[in-house]
Amino acid sequence: MTKSLMSGAKGAPVKPRRVSGDRLLRDEEVPALARRERGTKSTWVVFLRAGGRTRKVTLGDCATLPPDRAREMARDMVAQPEPEDTRSGDRMTVAGFAETFLADTAPRWKASTRETNRKALERHLLPVFGRRRLSHVTREDVTAWLHGSQGSAGAKARALPVLSSLFAHAELLGLLPPRSNPCKGLRRHKSGFAATYLDAEGFAALGAALRAQEAACPQAVALIRFVALTGCRRGEALDLTWAMIDGNRAALPDAKSGPKAIWLGRATRRLLSSLPRHAPFVFGRDGQPLPKTMLAPVWDAVRRDLGHPNLRLHDLRHSYASVAVTLGHDLVVVGGLLGHADKGSTAGYVHLVTGDVARASTRVGRHLGAIMSRAGRASRKEPCLFTTYLRSKQRLDAFCAAHGLDPDTFHKDLCQWRVSTRKGAAR
Repeated sequence: MTKSLMSGAKGAPVKPRRVSGDRLLRDEEVPALARRERGTKSTWVVFLRAGGRTRKVTLGDCATLPPDRAREMARDMVAQPEPEDTRSGDRMTVAGFAETFLADTAPRWKASTRETNRKALERHLLPVFGRRRLSHVTREDVTAWLHGSQGSAGAKARALPVLSSLFAHAELLGLLPPRSNPCKGLRRHKSGFAATYLDAEGFAALGAALRAQEAACPQAVALIRFVALTGCRRGEALDLTWAMIDGNRAALPDAKSGPKAIWLGRATRRLLSSLPRHAPFVFGRDGQPLPKTMLAPVWDAVRRDLGHPNLRLHDLRHSYASVAVTLGHDLVVVGGLLGHADKGSTAGYVHLVTGDVARASTRVGRHLGAIMSRAGRASRKEPCLFTTYLRSKQRLDAFCAAHGLDPDTFHKDLCQWRVSTRKGAAR
């Protein structure tokens, strides 16, 4: 046995190797087997490769475990397939990690967001990346999928943040090295859709069109007027209950970005006071939110009267923000009015005093309420902040600094305003 352990393939002595104070004597017949001598004690150990790493397993005491039996055990262990390392991105597939990702991130998402993200994984991401190892998905793979012909551009644009979040979570758990996310820096596909903005004349025409439809469905007309006066989302208006109304605000416990306050100006409170309160929902029927089948025909008729057949209810939200900016309100205040929660907007108004937002809401609501109550009369246009900037000949950053505006947000809104202005001129 001594010769087996201490001799090489040609009978030459094998130099003993010390590891952490141990003396290891490799076996000639089974190279993975060795006798470890630690002081007066000797044990059999076997070296195995798993997940790209070497691990050492102790078989037993040399005094009680015969050499032949130790070799047999070592051969059996070496012959076994390499165990699946579930904590390594080299071994785990995207599909195998998807359920862990969904389960771990579920508490941060609303129920509707969880379902949307799950569908994005199942329909668009796993069919393409599911069988790939986490560490084998490259930036080139994601780019090829994003710009490829398979699937719609819009669906892939919505699925890209989900894929990026999945890889970011894998980094967080140590399955992938830091800053290895293959989606980082990739831009979503931009749609060719541009929002339509209503100016003062447009809001006056909207008021007239709503009055013409009031007899057909007063609840639907009231909801559209509420959206126009507050800049809230359609879903927020549909889910609004009387219990959420608290003085000059509506406290929504679960909006798109979490809890949110809709500030109610005098014109909005006057609108609410005219509505019946015999049901839990402000805009409802038979104890449920107003059905979209009742809202859609009224909105279709209103936008036909306006001459904007493609106008969306969400465009009233953009128009509300545009009016707030035109009246001279800081864009961070406008962000507070709209309840934005994206990273870029939140940083600007996280410490904003709610009184500033409430006063802005009152002023914008009063301005829009007065315009919409006019019986079709053309109204005088308010000075536009975008026009003021273009006439000022100032650099954008200097203009924004003088008016307390965020340059990135102002530039984005300016581009949308110019597109809307050109479309209006073309008509």
